[in-house]
Amino acid sequence: MDREELLKKYAAGERDFTGVDLSSADLRNIDLCEVDFTRANFSHADLRGASITILSTLYCVNFIGADLREAYIAADLRNADFTDADLRGAGLHGDACGADFTRTNFTGADFTAFPEGARLHDTIMPDGEVVVGPIYFDDWHHDWCQRNNIP
Repeated sequence: MDREELLKKYAAGERDFTGVDLSSADLRNIDLCEVDFTRANFSHADLRGASITILSTLYCVNFIGADLREAYIAADLRNADFTDADLRGAGLHGDACGADFTRTNFTGADFTAFPEGARLHDTIMPDGEVVVGPIYFDDWHHDWCQRNNIP
């Protein structure tokens, strides 16, 4: 599926895009809400400036190598794979328990509810710290709080 087909179906009221293949698609600045992309493939897609929000589901989605710079995502991100994804300056909100952030770049990103159980490995955090890992977010966060004297 490409951008035009996705937008045409979305405009016609379709919201269930379970398993759709949007790998390498140009989806810059796309604005979608209440969509279900469960098990969709966004590998190497260009999602710069995209907005996927309001009751959207991105469960088990493949974002391997995707460009999500400046994107805003508020969705169910459980078990999503963000390996080698670029999330610089992105807003990422929602449940991402079990997500894989191996070699993900979060420089300048904003996330309010970072998930327990998410995997970090060679991950660049918003402040530029490189988490070598592999480590789960909750363990890293505990160590970070101790290093910064935060109870």
